[in-house]
Amino acid sequence: IEAQALLPATLPDWLRLRLLMNSAYVKNRGGHYDEAMARYNQALKLADESGPIWRRIDLRSLIASVLFNAGQTDKAAEINREQMRLATESSDEFGISAAYTMRAIQFSSDKDAGTVLADWRAALEHARLGGSKHQILIGMGNIADYYLQHGDFQTAYALADKALPLAEAANDLPAQSVAVANKGLALIGMHRKDEGLPLVHRRTRRTETGD
Repeated sequence: IEAQALLPATLPDWLRLRLLMNSAYVKNRGGHYDEAMARYNQALKLADESGPIWRRIDLRSLIASVLFNAGQTDKAAEINREQMRLATESSDEFGISAAYTMRAIQFSSDKDAGTVLADWRAALEHARLGGSKHQILIGMGNIADYYLQHGDFQTAYALADKALPLAEAANDLPAQSVAVANKGLALIGMHRKDEGLPLVHRRTRRTETGD
């Protein structure tokens, strides 16, 4: 049964959209990919007809991620291009940052490393232009992770070390956790295991306790 058919026709569009997205999320988490995508596509159609531009951009970011995780990389790239176009046309810096982030994730194993790094840096730059502290910290963490993956542990450490006090000042606990872990992994990579392991374990304890 189509998700919209289950909803009263008198519901306002914003509530109908929210219910469709919630239903799609539940279906996707439960492993029912086809049903989830049917709902996401209905939500996208409704958002394009009646939603604000930021919602249309945000929804495409979400759908691109779902498609990518399901192995539908070509479709994910197509949705990502739509997201980038809408965000650029509306000068939505947060949306542009998210689009670059998704593109870097999608092509991290396929494209030239320099191109992927350029996408990560563009995502961070547009997060700064948008003024979102959390998005800036996410961007810094993503770039540090990039350097960890490519064996540049000193640069990764420097980025994580710079991000940690900013995350603490913003009281952003997830970003603090990422920065601590990245510092620990970078130290381990630099053969400073005695210093790095306690930081990695500290992040693990935070994750397990929810602190």
